[in-house]
Parts: sequence; structure tokens; C-alpha cells
Amino acid sequence: MNTGKQYGFALGGGGGKAFAQLGAVKALDRIGIMPSYFSGSSMRAVNAILLSAGYSIDEVIDFYKSHKRKDFFRVGLFKLSNAKIGQLVLSMCEKKGFRNLEDLPKPVYVPATLPSYGLRITLRKGRIDNVVMASTAAYGIKKYFVNDVVIRKQIIQQSNQIIRKRAIFRLEDSCYSSNVPFELLDFLRSEKEGLSKEDFFDIVFDVKPSYKRTAFEPLNGFNKKVLSNDSNRATFFENNGKWLNLKLDNDIRQTDFSNNALEMGIKIGEKYIEELLKYKDSKI
Repeated sequence: MNTGKQYGFALGGGGGKAFAQLGAVKALDRIGIMPSYFSGSSMRAVNAILLSAGYSIDEVIDFYKSHKRKDFFRVGLFKLSNAKIGQLVLSMCEKKGFRNLEDLPKPVYVPATLPSYGLRITLRKGRIDNVVMASTAAYGIKKYFVNDVVIRKQIIQQSNQIIRKRAIFRLEDSCYSSNVPFELLDFLRSEKEGLSKEDFFDIVFDVKPSYKRTAFEPLNGFNKKVLSNDSNRATFFENNGKWLNLKLDNDIRQTDFSNNALEMGIKIGEKYIEELLKYKDSKI
């Protein structure tokens, strides 16, 4: 471990499956590793935002312990609404004095999917509740209707101006275009001033969505290309020695937000890191 380095965390999405990430972050925190910048997908964008806002890992865990799934997702007409989770995260951040993604003290980039154009959108700015809703609108959840001017501008810019300014945008869950947003750390880091190649080390918390167990919609060509990218990740890590890929998949259902699932995931994540640290050639 080199505490003089800046660490970047890429938190892969996966609902309850990704609770193991919290245990891994907790174990890393105990040895002095906490990130200076984040990327986060879907519900893990929530973790990235809360940690960046200044909440400790134990406070993030308590956030999940004190809420049930119904506190995050409300039954609406034909589909669930994720407005509640967006409002909860915004409220937590406002207590720390932050309202917008770009206001957070540690940079956070969040992917989202523009399905009608087959594009991954990288959100660097925008009101926090809107960013959360855009990134967590998975199957069965109402797509996020973009009414945030700042987010609209980012969509238009990232489409190379192909999309008309008056177009109607609806964003879907980032799991459909960048479920493990490891590539955003490279993008984010390149925009940090005064950071050389020797000054960083990035850690990816890898989770694979279990579509069969959660009745996700069939994957189209765009989704398959991005989500089935194990070989892409392997190549990426082999070519860059400043990365560590933590494979934190587990048997917890994506839709299980119970305290039992949370506690199980935390134990799995902590044990994973503890076992990794036993090896002398560990990259950490």
C-alpha cells in the first residue's frame, strides 16, 4: 500500500448483489485506502455520491439499514418510480451542503443509457436526485424523463450535436451501457490537474447482473456489446498496471434490499479483501 497515491473507485451496479462492495470498501478503509474520485453505476452511483459527500462507509451502511425497498421505489402507473431514492440521496447530500453532482468535494462520474439512440451518457453535472433517477431506471422502473437543463446539455454534447435541442429524452439505468464503469475512471482522471501516472491506483468493484433471476428484459445488440465485455476488461487491466479488478459477485438477488442481504454482502466483501491481503503479491 502506498498512502501517497490517489485511489479511484469504480462501483459496478447490481442492486442487492453489490452489497459486497460495501464490505470491501470497509475493509480497505481500515488499511487507509479511500478514494479521491469515483465512478458509480445504478444503485452504486448512490454509494459513490454519498461517500463523496463526506459520509463514512458505516454511515452509508446505516442508510441502507434504516430503509426498505419500498422507501426507494414507489408503485406507480404500470411501473415503479425511483423518485424517492433520488430525493433521499439529495436530502442526504444537502445536509452536507451539496445539491449538484459537480459540487461534490470528490469528483463522481455516473453513466446512464439513452436507449433510443443506443448511447452511453456520462453525467458529470446535474442535480443529484436527477442523476440518481437517470442511473437507476432499470427494468420495471419508469425511465427518467430529462427535465434537468444541465443533463440535457450533456446529452446533446455527447451525441456530437446529432440530437436536436428540442428532442425529448428519457434515460435508462446505466447497467444497460456501463454496468461496471471502469473506463470512466481513466476519463475522469485525465481531467484531474497535476496527477501523473505514478500518482494513482484505481480499484474496480466488479458485479455481473443476474438477468435470469430478476426478469430483466432481453439484451439487444447494444447491451450485449457493453455488458458482455469480460475480454475487454481483461485486456484493459493487462495494459494498465495501475488497476485492480475485484470480482465481488455473490448469490444475493438484485432485488433483495433486506438487512439480511446487506449483512451477508458486507461479510462477503470484507472476507474477500482480507483473503486478498494475505498474498504477498497483492497489488493493494
